[in-house]
Amino acid sequence: MAKTIAAINLAAAEYNAIVPFSGDAYRAQAIPLAIGISAAQTAAVIAQPLPQYAKGRKGGKAETAIVHGQEVIEKPDGKTWIAPGKKGTPSIAQLGQGDSVHRSMEDYQQSKLALQKASIMASFTTQNAKIQIFDHYLAKELHGVSDKIEKGIEKGFKKAKINIQNNMPPIDIGHIHYKNRGLT
Repeated sequence: MAKTIAAINLAAAEYNAIVPFSGDAYRAQAIPLAIGISAAQTAAVIAQPLPQYAKGRKGGKAETAIVHGQEVIEKPDGKTWIAPGKKGTPSIAQLGQGDSVHRSMEDYQQSKLALQKASIMASFTTQNAKIQIFDHYLAKELHGVSDKIEKGIEKGFKKAKINIQNNMPPIDIGHIHYKNRGLT
């Protein structure tokens, strides 16, 4: 953007010097000054270092930056692209608002795994809170029910008539032992 402004300023200065009554009237000797100012503006813009993200970037402003081959650039909508070239080969890229830079595919995958783990843990926390609420209300509803059940069982057994009849013939253990000795 700044390069464009510098070029426009240079063109305007040249145009004003050549075409009479086109705004600020420049004399022929003003042209070298305009060229010099434009060159200084361009040099100042070019001298600004481009950002590099050796450790990655999580979101950020839209900017031109140096990325290195095999770095993964992730857009806020989840779309990704891999910086071209061999690993570590620098290239210039236009990063958008909120873009993230991951050092490698493994780094990208680990960040996604970390997000999944965090999501699962958040889900567990939510479910645990729901279970605790349910337990609280269930305990209120069931308070005293076990005492009522116990009393009901006691009352039922007091009224019950238990008749135990033994219709089995008596067992003669000695005879069975005598009988089994002869079989061996």
